[in-house]
Amino acid sequence: MSWYRDFFDALENIHSNNRFLASFYLELDLVSKFLDDEKGLSNEIRHPLSKGGILVSDIDFEKMLERIKNLYPNISNSQSEEFRALEIWRNLLDVAFESFDDNERKYVAILPVSKVVPKYFLLEHIKMLTAIGNPSKQREKSLFIFSIGPVQSFITQARKTQDLYLGSFMLSYFTFLAARQIIENYGPTSLIYPDLYGQPLVDWYLKNKGVNIKNSNNEDILLPTITNRFVAVLNTTNETEISGLVKNIEQSIKNEIEKAKNIIFKELKIDANINQIVDFPQIYWASIPWIRDDQDILENVSSFFSSEKLQTLLKPIEDIYKKNPASLYHIFYTALEKSIGARKNLRDFIQIEEEGRKCSICGERNVVFFKETKNKQRFTPYNKDAVDLTDKNVEKYISDGEGLCVLCFLKRAFDIYLKKFVSDVFEGLSFPSTAEVASADFKEKAIRYANEEFKEFVNKFISDTKKYHLKTKPLPKISDIVEPNLEGFWFYEENLNEITFKKENIDTSPENIKYIRLLYDRIKDKAGKPKPYYAVFHLDGDKMGDWLAGEHLQGIKYSCNSKFWERLPEDFRKDLEKAFKKGVLTPIVHSSISTALRNYTLEFVRNIVEKEHLGKLVYAGADDVFAFVNLSDIFDVMEKLRWAFSGHIYVKSGKTFVDLENKSGFILKDGVYYLSMGDEASCSMGVVIAHYKEPLKIVLDKVFEMEKLAKKSGRNRFSIALLKKSGESEIAISPWLTDNHLITRTLKALKDDMNSDNERYISDSFIQKFNEEFFLMKKESLEQGIVETELERLIRRAYNSKVKEEKQQKEEFINKFLKNINVILDENLGNIDNFINLLKIASFTNRGY
Repeated sequence: MSWYRDFFDALENIHSNNRFLASFYLELDLVSKFLDDEKGLSNEIRHPLSKGGILVSDIDFEKMLERIKNLYPNISNSQSEEFRALEIWRNLLDVAFESFDDNERKYVAILPVSKVVPKYFLLEHIKMLTAIGNPSKQREKSLFIFSIGPVQSFITQARKTQDLYLGSFMLSYFTFLAARQIIENYGPTSLIYPDLYGQPLVDWYLKNKGVNIKNSNNEDILLPTITNRFVAVLNTTNETEISGLVKNIEQSIKNEIEKAKNIIFKELKIDANINQIVDFPQIYWASIPWIRDDQDILENVSSFFSSEKLQTLLKPIEDIYKKNPASLYHIFYTALEKSIGARKNLRDFIQIEEEGRKCSICGERNVVFFKETKNKQRFTPYNKDAVDLTDKNVEKYISDGEGLCVLCFLKRAFDIYLKKFVSDVFEGLSFPSTAEVASADFKEKAIRYANEEFKEFVNKFISDTKKYHLKTKPLPKISDIVEPNLEGFWFYEENLNEITFKKENIDTSPENIKYIRLLYDRIKDKAGKPKPYYAVFHLDGDKMGDWLAGEHLQGIKYSCNSKFWERLPEDFRKDLEKAFKKGVLTPIVHSSISTALRNYTLEFVRNIVEKEHLGKLVYAGADDVFAFVNLSDIFDVMEKLRWAFSGHIYVKSGKTFVDLENKSGFILKDGVYYLSMGDEASCSMGVVIAHYKEPLKIVLDKVFEMEKLAKKSGRNRFSIALLKKSGESEIAISPWLTDNHLITRTLKALKDDMNSDNERYISDSFIQKFNEEFFLMKKESLEQGIVETELERLIRRAYNSKVKEEKQQKEEFINKFLKNINVILDENLGNIDNFINLLKIASFTNRGY
């Protein structure tokens, strides 16, 4: 039976009674003998991953479900059942949004299908019914897990930001190619994790297939959002069929790489026939038969658990699992993870026997392509077949003095393939350089105060140098106002000289350089000069393996309607709570996690980083976010990304606001509720502040190190490293929250009050003086009162005002500063070095040098 027929069957069961739902959902099955009376139950929506929820007084959810059931037949008029199913699957939510009034629209994305256990939402319900089916129709199925790599080593092998971005995109794209095989054979609802709904690459695939899609932006495809692994339910237990599926996946990826290589070589007029890509990518998979006719289904997993452990896992559901095998999902998923973990420990090893000069990016494989204007002997003696690109027009893809292997060159030039075979939005792709990110706030200020001078400088530079590839895209937030734009590197006066122009192969006269410098000085007179430092972030969800294993699920009490729970006999409630101290991992739990993480990356992350602030995302997949951010917005972006992850925000008129009082687990965004990971979830972040000329590989390695340090220090923290051009570095670690104080907000307030451009400010010289005074006492136990008294003395002496003021104004300013600095001190009294480093870093973000 085709997946789309299961899908249509699921649509018919959108509005089902609790008896039917109890045959599918574990919690309802457990309380099935009390399901007859729903009268007087409050309208509640429970959060599926936490204790949170929403009480709704003026909406009839059952009528909304009935209206949606009546909507779907009119969404598609395709004669193909498959196309009709795909169009309904992709467009149902958007059509529903359009069909309800403002008050009802709030709840469309989190509309519960059961009043008794109101944590199963419409789209997840349809997905589960399609992928798994109710017990009376369940057929043979397998759980399947797929992973592609390497991830960190591949993406961090980068000399340019575009290497990093395209490396990330390649992994996301290749994972999508694998997922496409699943979609075409078993349907999009068969992928439990991640959620494919609304994913840009999936929308692109559907459009190419001829499927009509509502509300899809072509440019969204630029952001890699698909993670490097997925979990799916396959409608087969046939090992030959599954092995064949994997071979098709592997071959499709290999074919795509070969096609990309040939297209790039043809476009750049390169004549080379070298096969150096034999070990990329590495693919891992595992499959376990889950539901089989006429067979003891537990035989498939018994080898992964001791008999005692298996009995412990089975005991709470021993009266259920034989009639509803879906209730065994947590056991099979655990076995699946163990299986793929064992497979990864037995990685295929391919010996690379290459002697000679290694690639400038990865340092692993031999140079195959090089560009060298001075001394070609650097490359040719080691590889007689190496291709000299010096005289070719490939400045965008290889710099003078670089030698690249095939894979790294493919990564560098992958946009050529994407432009021709994926989308024309990749035309002229230019990922912002570190200098572009660092100079973004300067450009924004220059447009405001020196617009004519700015345009004259850019136009003169381009016309005189004839280097049109230097005309690049600015950060998204200022893309509408900074036009034309010039690569950020040329807005630093240290680069506006003959030596640098010659080094960058820009042939222009000394007179032209002198005039360009004059134009730059005119901008600087009105807008100041750009900061040479930028920030790079890596955010990662905490204990996501445990979340996926169901370790953080709440007890059954928090699944049920509160009034329904109160009606249950007390002894029965106690027995349930004893048996289910935490929730049981079921397919819909994984689906809920998938939806929450999809919402995070697609609905919130990009808006925060690129629309509200001066930043640029590299990738945002599930719980994993990597971004470059201008120093002016560092603390705002950190704060919003963190609290959006656990749902402690709301969005109004396109702007994100942190709201720690929101513990519901749902985020209200411009009048619509979206599911988040919830109040119990947290994430850690590594941040590095670096000079735009710092080698990117060093910065990338450091940011991953900082993220790991934040986790090692207790998780739910951030760790910042400041890498100065001089070689000095400062490292600081902090929790996100202490005594209801947002540390990022406190650091931002301190930063602003130390800004010497303001009318009133505290000179940051007090930090160094404090450091000198307490240097010898750092290892001793310090009394907080003594520290606070000395801090206050130093801060009062560091106060500056450029305007006449009343004594009261001065006192209010100083007291506000003291209050904020004591928040940081309270958390760091046992680690004065960390306290000082936090202050140094906050102050540094003001001046950026």
